Amino acid sequence: MTPRVLIAPQNTENPYLTLLSDAVRHHGESVGFFNFRITGSQSLNIALAFPRLAWARCRGSRTLNVHWVYMFHLAWATTLPIVKHLSRWLFLAWLAWAKLWRFSVIYTWHDVVPLNAVFDDDQLCRQQMVRFLDGVITITPAAKAAIVSQFGVPPELISVIPEGAPVVVRERSREAARAAMGLSGDEIAIGAYGHIDPYKGVDDTAHALINLSKTHHFNFRILGEARDPQLAATLSGTVATLAADGHDARWENRRFTDDELTDFLIGMDIIVIAFRYITNSATMRMACAYGKTMIIPDLPALADTPRDAAVWYDASSPTGLRDAIANVLETWPQGRDARAAAAQEWANAWSWDAVGAATTTAYRRAR
Repeated sequence: MTPRVLIAPQNTENPYLTLLSDAVRHHGESVGFFNFRITGSQSLNIALAFPRLAWARCRGSRTLNVHWVYMFHLAWATTLPIVKHLSRWLFLAWLAWAKLWRFSVIYTWHDVVPLNAVFDDDQLCRQQMVRFLDGVITITPAAKAAIVSQFGVPPELISVIPEGAPVVVRERSREAARAAMGLSGDEIAIGAYGHIDPYKGVDDTAHALINLSKTHHFNFRILGEARDPQLAATLSGTVATLAADGHDARWENRRFTDDELTDFLIGMDIIVIAFRYITNSATMRMACAYGKTMIIPDLPALADTPRDAAVWYDASSPTGLRDAIANVLETWPQGRDARAAAAQEWANAWSWDAVGAATTTAYRRAR
């Protein structure tokens, strides 16, 4: 049977969409994925998205829930005059096509604008997209406020539905996880992980540790791939410098496996998530679920995070991050257990069943 709800795009890099779709099914909606990667050509995949969407509507699909827009990015069209607008025009045309075929269109607005540029003008694309939407889902109240103020979306059109509780693997001991990462002894381990993109400020973390390398003892691990060559070179150099100063500092610039992520989340003591800007973060929620001591910036977008669930620093201060790390190292393990309890309570506040119920309600209200 053709699913009533199509989620686009299909994304298997993290379990979010799988957990969401299972939860929505539990509340009576048939759900499937609109997979854009059906050929090796991004341009052909976009072209085929139009007839494929019409065919799905003919077979009974009624709701299109778009989560991300990266599947419309055309790398070859980013600099050519006029043609550089093509990706944005195609995405908007696809939404118009969905409305022509009488889909109800829901946009899950994960980021106020994409954290990494997709179109020639992502702000303009968001403004133009709004007229095709029957409903919007955001993860945090701060995101809703930003969308209302920046894009004029009616508040009643927006549902705030946080992510459900992250899945925590508990079979692995801390000792076994640390051994798998090559961490010896009980020296404090500091880490950063995820997609290592410029907005995440991992280079700021590494620079802060360089400033502390002569006076403090710690291990350092980065888990994840940096696709930006300049950022990768900077991080490689910093890790080498820390290693030369006698710290156990390591990074392999590659994607990680699920087992490596589990070991990292169990074995690390402190996770630094030094966002330069953000809307919401699955990386942060996962670290919370594992009860890690997190060091995070005092950004308005993170206002829904309990103050006692993390160590906060002033992102406007040039020494804010360094000072926060130094303070945690010097007082460790003071406050660790209380932070872990608050972080886990927050990360587990919404069950996936509750997320499924709220999302189903948003779908039905938009029809």
